Amino acid sequence: MGNKPEKTQSSSNTLIGIAFMILNALCISITVITSKQLAQSLHPNQVVFLYKIVVLAVIIPWCFFGGIKKNLKTKKLGLHVSRGALSVIGHLCFMSALYKMNALDVTALAYLEPIIIMIIGVVYFKEQFTITKVTMLILSLLGALFISCPSIITGEAMPIMNKYYIYIFLALIFWAMNNVSVKILGKTEHTKAQLFYLTSVSSIISL
Repeated sequence: MGNKPEKTQSSSNTLIGIAFMILNALCISITVITSKQLAQSLHPNQVVFLYKIVVLAVIIPWCFFGGIKKNLKTKKLGLHVSRGALSVIGHLCFMSALYKMNALDVTALAYLEPIIIMIIGVVYFKEQFTITKVTMLILSLLGALFISCPSIITGEAMPIMNKYYIYIFLALIFWAMNNVSVKILGKTEHTKAQLFYLTSVSSIISL
């Protein structure tokens, strides 16, 4: 009986987390389509810089609200800087691929990122490997493969691999490393501090 409130709270937090992840997926989809549209008239590097600087401008009031010293205090500035660098390099690779490839192919391959994150989680953070997780990730891998190479299903000749695919895989690696740093920073750093340093460093590097 004593554990019931804790279980209820845990279930509630899980549902909230799922809701935020769904919202995140929606926002990412909108970002990809918007970036593809902007890439028609702007260089990919310009798109990345504009994206980072706009995000920074939007979150600054929120980050400063409640006290700058309290919200932005950190003992891991080096890791914040590294995360900002990984984020912007990942976005530059992603935009370079999006500039030359079909948006659907790019997005499908981008969703392979959880596979890399899962491997890192198991190896580095000693997280549990379940049959359900493995099954879902395998299905994701097959889905991305079928979307980017439909000839596998139709039986047509395999197309020559677009050389820009390498940019997608580089982006996935950098983003996966970025996610690992988020997990480490999340143990001690305020959310506002993480976002502020991430966008600030990313804006400077992309500039």
